[in-house]
Amino acid sequence: MLISQLPFFILQLMAIYTFILSAFYLWCIIRSINAGIGKMFCTIYIFLFAGSFVCMYGFDYILRDINVRYPFSAFSKWMLEMPAVVVFSAVMLLTAFAVIGQIIISKRIVSMLTPASLQEGLDLMPDGIAFGTEDGIPLLVNQKMQSISTAAFGAGVLDTQLLGSRISSGNTEDGCRIMHRGEGVFLHMADGSVWDMREHHTVMGNTEVCEHIAYNITEQYQKSMELTIRNKHLAAVNNKIREYNKNIDSIIRDKEILAAKINLHDNIGRSLLVLRSYLSRNDGNREQLIALWQAVISMLRNESVSNEKENSISILVKAAQDVGVKICFDGELPSYKKTEKIISLAIHESLINAVKYAGSDELLIKMKENHKTVTVRITNNGTVPEDTVVEKGGLKNLRRTVELNGGSMRIISKPVFVLEIVLEKE
Repeated sequence: MLISQLPFFILQLMAIYTFILSAFYLWCIIRSINAGIGKMFCTIYIFLFAGSFVCMYGFDYILRDINVRYPFSAFSKWMLEMPAVVVFSAVMLLTAFAVIGQIIISKRIVSMLTPASLQEGLDLMPDGIAFGTEDGIPLLVNQKMQSISTAAFGAGVLDTQLLGSRISSGNTEDGCRIMHRGEGVFLHMADGSVWDMREHHTVMGNTEVCEHIAYNITEQYQKSMELTIRNKHLAAVNNKIREYNKNIDSIIRDKEILAAKINLHDNIGRSLLVLRSYLSRNDGNREQLIALWQAVISMLRNESVSNEKENSISILVKAAQDVGVKICFDGELPSYKKTEKIISLAIHESLINAVKYAGSDELLIKMKENHKTVTVRITNNGTVPEDTVVEKGGLKNLRRTVELNGGSMRIISKPVFVLEIVLEKE
């Protein structure tokens, strides 16, 4: 069957189909050029586009001659005398080439790095990037750098050299500011974000390229500020603890001396009252009066001891208050001097570690006593240790002291920090 024997509406459909096919080939050519796939594909598509365009033009020419009833031109006669199978096969072959070529292009676009995919990938980055020549001509700028430049300097990146000078001079929009710390340059935006602005120069081929990078360091900057404040607080606390360590011996000695003076003053006053009563009324127990004055003389000779109720634990409580830590006791303190000294050492070490490592403001000491042992458990309300606590320094010395006195010591790291000491009664 020849083309001239086909119905008129079939010719119309073929004209429309070949027009769509030509437009599709033209789109494929444009896509190949934008994707940077290569000249070979573009050349093949141009030849295929020419074939589809000839088919479209032929069917359009035939329809025009039929509609206006012109004498058929030589081209129309040539098309009409062609077998329909040949023309349909050519159109179907062009369609198959278009589909196959489009599949190949799509796969290559996905699998290969093209200028378009590179720009798309850079636009998705959370950091700003801008590449430019030595003269400031932008080569590649992603959307994040454009938005940063617009918000901070009032204009996008049209000149990378101008961008560098703006960063160096610190001329920013209201609400934004640039801070220089050592070699670092930090851009503070009006929305509270902080960007680390860096500039690098490199040579690609014979061209010197300037690279501007903006890293979002908002979270790191905030944590750095918090750490700085915390370090200042810890430094102040450590200074107080060091001062306390230096003065604890003198504090204990002064308190013991003061207690001895008060005790001596009270005993002398009591003895003088008894003596006055004895002399004025000539009554009373003479032997008791002699024993009372002998005790006073012994005190004057330093043969008596200071008030045992004044101990180092009360001094520790006062020192803890000075550094903002409250010490809470659950249970009664033992009255044994050696046990009290070890507990004082344990509280002292726990106080230092609670402030230094856990950031605690409360220390809880639980004491339990039976007929043989005294158990002390010390905890705090600070941060739980991330790893198992390793004994060193003060804790190691504390364990040695406890074990030399016949006791045992245990440290629990999880779920909360616990220092447990078991001591035998004296």
